[in-house]
Amino acid sequence: MIIDFSKMQEQKFEHFKGGQGELAAKIFSDGKNKFLLAKLEPGSTVGVHMHKMNSEIIYIVDGVATVKYDNGPDEIVKQGEIHYCPQDHTHSVCNESTKTLTFFAVVPEHHQ
Repeated sequence: MIIDFSKMQEQKFEHFKGGQGELAAKIFSDGKNKFLLAKLEPGSTVGVHMHKMNSEIIYIVDGVATVKYDNGPDEIVKQGEIHYCPQDHTHSVCNESTKTLTFFAVVPEHHQ
């Protein structure tokens, strides 16, 4: 199966997960997995949230993300690097830079 983000319409989410600004994303979901190609403009954030029934893998395509993971220190994730948030953990993604942050995320659902 090929998922072609170039043929998808971008959706915009204000204050995504309680964050600041706007998340713009192209999203594919089959009910078991979700794939996102997303952008955060400077100053925008994805709010702190817990992954109770899933996890999330975030690959930085372009830019630099500041990730708040659980109660630990901020993590700086650069182009070509991955942030992983396992099930039952919390995180937030922030764009504290002056450049648009582009990332690809995979959210697999876990069934108990």
